[in-house]
Amino acid sequence: MTDPAAIAPPPPPEGGASRQDPRWLRTREAILRAGQTLFSSHHLEGVAIDDLIRAAGVSKQSFYNHFRDRDELAREILKAVRQDIDMVVEAAIAPETDPARRIAMAICLYGRQALLNPAQGWLIARLPLEDIATDSETNANIIRDMRAGIAAGRLAGFSPETGLAYVLAVAQGLVNRILSDGKARPDGGEAPAAETSRQFLAMLLRAFGLGPDEAGAMAAGIVDQVMAGKGPA
Repeated sequence: MTDPAAIAPPPPPEGGASRQDPRWLRTREAILRAGQTLFSSHHLEGVAIDDLIRAAGVSKQSFYNHFRDRDELAREILKAVRQDIDMVVEAAIAPETDPARRIAMAICLYGRQALLNPAQGWLIARLPLEDIATDSETNANIIRDMRAGIAAGRLAGFSPETGLAYVLAVAQGLVNRILSDGKARPDGGEAPAAETSRQFLAMLLRAFGLGPDEAGAMAAGIVDQVMAGKGPA
C-alpha cells in the first residue's frame, strides 16, 4: 500500500491549520489510509463519505477540510499509486530503447506489481482512470515513449491522445484480470498470470502495428523477463 505520509499535501485553505501542523497532517494521512483500504476492496460507487470518515476516525467537517469530495480523494490516491509503480517501471525499462517494447514492458510490470502488492493493484483495477491528458505529469513517461514511437514509425495508425487512453485501459484491464483470476502468486504459481499477460501484450503490440510473429515473440520474451524477475534480455 502507498504510504499516506508520502503523498504531498496541498496548501490548506487560507486561515486554516498549517500544512506543517502535526494534527492537520495526521488527519489527512488517516483519511488517505482509510480511502486506500476501502477503495482497494470496493468500487468507488460503493464507498460513501460516511464510510470514509468512520474508517478514518474523523469528522465530516475534517474530511471536507482536506478533500472536496470522495472523487478528489480517489484521484489523489490513484495518482500516488501510479507514481509509486512508475518508479519501479522506469528503473526496469531504462536499458530498453524500442518504444514499443518499453510500453509493453511497462504494462507487464504493472501486472507484476499487482501480484506483489494486491491491495495496491486493486486500487488500479477499481478506481476510474480519469487522467488521460497528454500534458499530465502522471502520464509524461507514457507520452514520451508514445511520441518517440510514432515519430520513428514504430507505432502506427493513431495519435498520442488515442494511444495514451488505449495503453492506460490495457494496463488497468491486465491488472484487473490478473487479480480477478486470483490464481497466480509471485512465489511460484505464476503460470496463469504469465499467460494472461502474454495475451494482453500480444494484442497491444498488434494494435501498435507489429506483425503477428514479432508481436507474439516480443510479448512472450517480455513476460518471461518480467514475471520471472530476470534482467534485460
